[in-house]
Amino acid sequence: MIISLEGVRKTTKSTFGLSAPPKIVFFNFDLGVDRVEPRYRPPEGTVTVIDYGTLAITNKKKQTAFVQKEWNRLLKEYNDALEDPEVQTVVFDTFTAVWELRRLAYLAELNDDAEKKGESQRRNLMPQEYFIPNTDMKMILTQAKIHNKHLILIHHLKEVYKEGKPTGEMEADGFKYTGDLADVILQSNKKDGKPVYTVKDCGLTLRAEGLEIEEPTFQKVEELLTKLRNM
Repeated sequence: MIISLEGVRKTTKSTFGLSAPPKIVFFNFDLGVDRVEPRYRPPEGTVTVIDYGTLAITNKKKQTAFVQKEWNRLLKEYNDALEDPEVQTVVFDTFTAVWELRRLAYLAELNDDAEKKGESQRRNLMPQEYFIPNTDMKMILTQAKIHNKHLILIHHLKEVYKEGKPTGEMEADGFKYTGDLADVILQSNKKDGKPVYTVKDCGLTLRAEGLEIEEPTFQKVEELLTKLRNM
């Protein structure tokens, strides 16, 4: 399955990623895996954690060469995970940060070309320039399906604006087409101090949409969807 997991902070999203079938390759952008309680960690040797905790510094300092290097490193390490027959699950924590890395890397590439031509540097991509970053992000999702791997994409939330004004609504931050390619979209929250996930969207069975899963794990989600699909 490809699961997009979005929601407020401290609702066990990283812990959920670690509950997926091992061996797990965990891309640790948000340092979320470092906060997971020891009792929820899988057995030693079943998780490979790859740290990308320097992204915030990279963004601040605009280190062109470094951000391009980090994107290429991610592509290589992701491909290695897909090609490893022992790996069953890949987790991106967060996929919001993966999108930001891709955006910055492509912007750095365009600015390098502009510098060679004597043109001014830009802070953001033009709308028509998102085609290549969008294609690359879609590739990440489709490659997981091709290699028959579970893929868990954790997202931050951002406020929705209309006509320049905040609406009070929240949506997943990052690559906007994730939901189109994910099998399941889960919304995390808390109820009575305990994590509760709501099935926001499910392409595997419409019966699951709107259902709540208390103290969620990958196994609980998988069992629920299997049961509903077989009804």
